[in-house]
Amino acid sequence: MRNEFLIALAVVVIGVFLISGYVLKEPKIPENVTEKNELKRFSSYDEIKNFLKANTEASSYYGGFGVQVLTSAERTTGAAAPAPTETAKDYSTTNIQVAGVDEADIVKNDGKYIYVVSEKKIVIIDAYPAKDAKILSEIELNGTPSQIFINGNKLTVFGQTDYNYYIETLGVSKTDVISPRHYTQETFVKVYDVSDRQNPILKRNVSLEGYYFNSRMIGDYVYVIINQPVYFTEPQPVPLPIIYSGTRTKAIAPAEIYYFDYPDSSYVFTNILAINTQNDDEDLTSKTFLTGYSQNVYVSTDNIYITYSKRLSEFVFYDKIIEEVIIPSSPSDVQDQINDIKNSNISKYEKIDKINEVFRKYVESLNPEEAANIMKDVEKKTEDVQIEISK
Repeated sequence: MRNEFLIALAVVVIGVFLISGYVLKEPKIPENVTEKNELKRFSSYDEIKNFLKANTEASSYYGGFGVQVLTSAERTTGAAAPAPTETAKDYSTTNIQVAGVDEADIVKNDGKYIYVVSEKKIVIIDAYPAKDAKILSEIELNGTPSQIFINGNKLTVFGQTDYNYYIETLGVSKTDVISPRHYTQETFVKVYDVSDRQNPILKRNVSLEGYYFNSRMIGDYVYVIINQPVYFTEPQPVPLPIIYSGTRTKAIAPAEIYYFDYPDSSYVFTNILAINTQNDDEDLTSKTFLTGYSQNVYVSTDNIYITYSKRLSEFVFYDKIIEEVIIPSSPSDVQDQINDIKNSNISKYEKIDKINEVFRKYVESLNPEEAANIMKDVEKKTEDVQIEISK
């Protein structure tokens, strides 16, 4: 078997995106993550394309494990939003994991009014006092709402709009297209002024191609994470993220996209947007990262932590096992055979098979006690390689 003596694994890279007060700062790596996990930025569109081409070609991976790493940070938050004047004395809120960090839900309650996601609309209910409860208004949406936040007199709605996606030429709008490519979604973030609960007014309308992944609210700010799948098939161009905010359009430039230099079998542009829910005139800020598909999110009052699997190409792992495990565990004549195979012109897979065969025959030539000792040594060296890779 090809992997009789070779064990592959996946390790985890931690990306940290700092939130300090109001805007997204430059991201950094936690101090307890090694320098191998350096966060980089692309310099050009061609560099993005070449990165995707090189890494998707090396897309054979093995299963692995996930590790979440968090670091502490000093608490800073935005100003608190005003509360309604007439409320119930006691009312339930969303079950949040971190104090000061609100999580979106399909139902929100501010003590007097209840806000409910219902099919393709948001229903606002006057719920206090209970004997006088009634529906005040319904917000009809062109799309499917998923979750909401309420912050004083501002209601934030997340949702998806299905549309036919087209490959774009670089630097032009999505109406100037080349050819149909696939069907995907567009995520919207809408902020309504609900000072008059009977007549909500749309104040902000932000949209981005991709799928709603997660969100948090800290003080006046909503932080939303939207994943845009990266579809790459030569010779078609790679569609880069474009943020639509009212009449403004922001195309994300290659130099604004961060990444870790590791292969993966499926990539997404992970877009993080920070939106002030109380100041409609303040520009949103954003950060974009090219990451693998599998992610987890943790949020404190200061930082957003996104973890995802760093997958290792099987060939890179095999090379390390051969160099650091099999060759040192073999006598000189077996080492010579292995080196001859390594230097031959056959394919990588053939080399691996032949080297495994040579090593297997060597182990089978030993008496049982010698063979057991060799395999214990191989197991120990393999564990050392795994530990080294995971750093």
